[in-house]
Amino acid sequence: MIQRAFPSLLILLLFCSGGLSAGDDWNFVWPIEGYHSISSSFGEYRPGHFHMGIDIRTGGASGLPVLAAADGYISRIKIQMGGYGKALYLSCDDGHTAVYAHLQGFIPEIESLVWNKQWEDSSFYLDMFTETVQFPVEAGQIIGYSGRSGTTIPHLHFEIRKPYSRALNPFARGFVISDSRPPVPLKIALIPLDAESEIDSDCKPQVFTLMKHSNNDSYKLPDTPVICGRVGFSVNCYDKTDYAPNPVAPYRCQLFIEDEELFSSAFDFCAYSSSREVELDRNPYLKRFTGDTYQNLYRSEGSNLPFYSGGGVIDTRIVSSGQKRFTIILEDYYGNQSAIEGCLDFFDFPLIPFPIEISGADRWEQTVIAEKESFEDIKSEFFQDWIRLETAKAVDGVRWLGSKSFELNFTQTRAGFICRIPLNSEMDGFNFLVSPAGNVIESWYISGISPEKGGKITAPDRNWQVYFPKNSVYDTFYAALQIIETAELPGNYEYASPQGYMLEPQWIPLKRPAVLSWRGELSSGQAGIYFYNNGKMTFLGNEIYSMRIEGSCLNLETFAVLYDKIPPSLEILYPSNGAKINSDIKRFTFTAEDTLSGLNYDDMKVMIDGQWTLHEYDAPIKNGFAYIRNGLAPGGHTFSVTAVDNCGNTTEKTVKFYVEQR
Repeated sequence: MIQRAFPSLLILLLFCSGGLSAGDDWNFVWPIEGYHSISSSFGEYRPGHFHMGIDIRTGGASGLPVLAAADGYISRIKIQMGGYGKALYLSCDDGHTAVYAHLQGFIPEIESLVWNKQWEDSSFYLDMFTETVQFPVEAGQIIGYSGRSGTTIPHLHFEIRKPYSRALNPFARGFVISDSRPPVPLKIALIPLDAESEIDSDCKPQVFTLMKHSNNDSYKLPDTPVICGRVGFSVNCYDKTDYAPNPVAPYRCQLFIEDEELFSSAFDFCAYSSSREVELDRNPYLKRFTGDTYQNLYRSEGSNLPFYSGGGVIDTRIVSSGQKRFTIILEDYYGNQSAIEGCLDFFDFPLIPFPIEISGADRWEQTVIAEKESFEDIKSEFFQDWIRLETAKAVDGVRWLGSKSFELNFTQTRAGFICRIPLNSEMDGFNFLVSPAGNVIESWYISGISPEKGGKITAPDRNWQVYFPKNSVYDTFYAALQIIETAELPGNYEYASPQGYMLEPQWIPLKRPAVLSWRGELSSGQAGIYFYNNGKMTFLGNEIYSMRIEGSCLNLETFAVLYDKIPPSLEILYPSNGAKINSDIKRFTFTAEDTLSGLNYDDMKVMIDGQWTLHEYDAPIKNGFAYIRNGLAPGGHTFSVTAVDNCGNTTEKTVKFYVEQR
């Protein structure tokens, strides 16, 4: 018997069903032949894109036989250009469903059905449910071949579901690997959870590096952070199985305060209806601003994920002050553990002074709402219901003016001089940061957004609006809109308006898309709404209604409306113009790319002799493939490709070729 090595296991979500234990035997068959390892990208959530299962690496190879994991039948065949690519769903006799994604192709009888259905529907896309008796399979039978359809690197994505709507833990269903290595914590973070909470006299998350004990798998926090209010832990860690080069997500995390368990998580199963909430399991603020992944050891507001026991929130106002011991236990599925220990100093009242509210008419006295004043560099950072201001030098007399106005108190910390401005519903509307001379330093329009009501925020010029539908956010927060000049944005773009719109807090994830709307006169129909991040503009939509254009987003960003007037690049690679080919050729190739609004795959047209031809586009390599169904008769033919971007720009190329008489 060949003993296969599975050295690199990273579970997206380590799922098992509620009625199963780790010892249950499924008579499991490994889903792919050959030597390979298992990896995944748990926590690597992108809006609209989330996988729950394991990724089995194939050493960069495609075409490895994919095997039925259990007796059953192929119940669903799904094909798309992105997402899971070419996928099979195996309904197992015990009621579970096994999912195989990113396949290169299927066994001949499935391939034949798919081929005929695609030509019949004149569409590459396919989502087909099959009858019980159509494709029965036995455990170990080949059902397809591994590839990289819908993704970049060849691998097999594999899931176990019950039956379609809940992803389960593959370890509980027969996966066994060699793992004697405990998880490794690198850093921990403490997160203030409301406007009155602090860590070490600061109101933003604080990150701490851990110290490892030399003789065991325990780690110590050398500092003793002073915390006040409602605070949560988050841990940056990884695990590795034996022989594995890839990092692995821990299976279980536990938090104890003075030996009392405050929180525990175990990634056993997840329903697809709540899969988007997984972005709350990892800290979105730290991911955005550090680039690292931190596992939250508290239940975020709005999360219905089934992983947790206990809320995990530390509240210093309901316990006695003084130093408290904490312990964090990280554990993999095989029981290997590491521990983090340290102390927290509980404080029962905030150390950052709150701003002093200005009463009545005094708020606007001597205030000039005019040109921005050149003043000390004050950095603003927006959180869920508060704003943190920071400056390198001590400043006095700075005010916050709006429907509620304050004299700001800056206090010195290790980070510089900071102050905190709590936000509430009374502050909706225009708000100004004003210098001692009465001139505006910065201004924002602020609006509260809640899960129950949603909400909207509108720019003062009425040209820009962001609408949050009901139940589109996880928790109440305050959106802050600031008008910026597009001339300040890098890149050589043609803007429909000289103004862009910065929306904060930019680390807040949304549960459902917000609707972006811009009203103004367009010089052409090639305008679109984009967001700017890391030097790049990303297209968000261009539904045009008279003088209004709409898009949607799942994150708050810096937005602008600009024109894309450059058509896609397009070249036919094979056949070349005037080429002579033989009748055995089954596939033509072309390359297409659009660098701004992106290709509209649905509008791509591929024709042979003026007739629709089955085709697919491989986005990672920017190549397209056109397929020939029944061969071509000897003589002259034409092959044409039309590429269209999301702003309607079109490029068409046609070649004439000849099929030689055999």
